[in-house]
Amino acid sequence: MFYSVKELIQSAKESRREAWELILMDDANERNVSQKESFEKMRYMWHSMKKSVESYDPNLVSPSGLSGKNGGKMEKYVKGDKNAVDSIDTSVKDIKETTQLSGNTGELKTGVKKTVARKSRTTGKKNLTVQNKGNIEYKEYVPENTVSDEDLKLFNDTRVDGTLPKDKYSPSEKVNMYDGELYNDFNYLQGDIYEKLDALEYEDISEEQKEIQRKKLNKVLPEKKTVKQISFNPTSDFIRELVVGQEEVTEHSYYSGEDRTVLRAVTLDKKYEDYVTNLTNSERNGVSVWDIRKFLDGAKINIDYHYSSYTLSETEKKKERDMQRAEYLTKLKNTVDKTFNDFVRNELTQEQRDKLEDSWNRNFNAVYNPDYKNMPLLIKGLNSEFYGKPLVLQNVQVEGINFLTNKGVGLLGFEVGVGKTLSGIISTVQNGQM
Repeated sequence: MFYSVKELIQSAKESRREAWELILMDDANERNVSQKESFEKMRYMWHSMKKSVESYDPNLVSPSGLSGKNGGKMEKYVKGDKNAVDSIDTSVKDIKETTQLSGNTGELKTGVKKTVARKSRTTGKKNLTVQNKGNIEYKEYVPENTVSDEDLKLFNDTRVDGTLPKDKYSPSEKVNMYDGELYNDFNYLQGDIYEKLDALEYEDISEEQKEIQRKKLNKVLPEKKTVKQISFNPTSDFIRELVVGQEEVTEHSYYSGEDRTVLRAVTLDKKYEDYVTNLTNSERNGVSVWDIRKFLDGAKINIDYHYSSYTLSETEKKKERDMQRAEYLTKLKNTVDKTFNDFVRNELTQEQRDKLEDSWNRNFNAVYNPDYKNMPLLIKGLNSEFYGKPLVLQNVQVEGINFLTNKGVGLLGFEVGVGKTLSGIISTVQNGQM
């Protein structure tokens, strides 16, 4: 299992194999299928994506009307047909404010009357003159926020960097101190919780305030995983760098000609190498200790190839070598994974297991992501109608808008038609209003 692209690339470099080959081996092992089956699945996925690209129809329009239609026009425009965008509306809008909005009820209220004067526009192309005049009543969209009035005030006073102004607030039940700055609960109770618990001990606040914040942090701290629940990657930097103790070793000094005893740090991977040396051949599944050590060090693995026939062509021989190599490396990886996880679960002392668990959780299980649907929508001036219909924001859109606004930057992985464009526009305007 690879926890990041960086780790995959590093593993490929160290083992001198292609990244796709490692993915193939890992997938076959994880799903308990042959590498041939795994490869056929990868081939099917590739053909499906290729077919999807080739069959794309720019004339198809998503349910929201945002994707497909204008995208098709833009595609024609980019290719050189500048007249393809002549029908896009470029009306001049005159907005006049008449009343002041207030409240947090989730209702649509009349707040602004907007006169839209669509001027006659001649494009130079026959039958494309647009003329339409009239008055429409503008109603502002008031989101249905579920937070308390006190929390809503804190959100409204939050600056674009997520902090609260110190001239208006001080640490309290709902205002938290972190790294010398003030934050509301939503912005404070997210990210690396272990790091915030450690930093809390050095904050210049009262012990009572520290206890208030500590309780809140512990409440959102991800549930700690034990050694038995974790599948460790023995070739990761985390394992190679984790010191689990010290040992006395004898070093010879070539200057004095004498031996001396010194203490040396023992990392988890080196302790595992000592353990695997004492395993029987059957416990190592027929894999040699040397190959296990080479695998851990990322060195090249030498394989004894055996051909099915002496009359094979060079192409057939290469095919058999590739298959044998892939099978042996899969066997080697499975053996290392199994014996290593058996080692950490059964051979380490309780103190070493506790240290391993704490370090792993701090590195890989420390982040808490809040529910962005619980963050109020703060945009002002949003029209209550969209494409002539009442604007209804789905939970996933509100979540995406608040995620982008809260972080100030981000990527929305929405499918076509879910509302990336609308969410992006609202979050950009809302962020600019903060």
